[in-house]
Amino acid sequence: MIAATHNRATATVDARTGTRTAVPGTANALPSAINDGVIVGSTRRTAMLWRAGEAVLLPAPPDTTTREATAVNATGTEAAGTSTTTAGTLVPALWECPAG
Repeated sequence: MIAATHNRATATVDARTGTRTAVPGTANALPSAINDGVIVGSTRRTAMLWRAGEAVLLPAPPDTTTREATAVNATGTEAAGTSTTTAGTLVPALWECPAG
């Protein structure tokens, strides 16, 4: 399974069959990682996780202005990425995600 952005929407593509499935809530999204069908990335300076057709907003850590998720574990319960502080410093971020 791969994730790709085309025409400002994200889709998953089954590498064996070529079946393309649009992922809801991904307008202007940029996927960064996929693991066992769970996709993480960002949209409009906000970190996101997509699982089973649902988009989940990953909350902003305190005193940050932007965030991007770039990795997700095999169970989809943790995502990692970066956030930018109000002072402009890039810092690591870790989100605990609800199990799907």
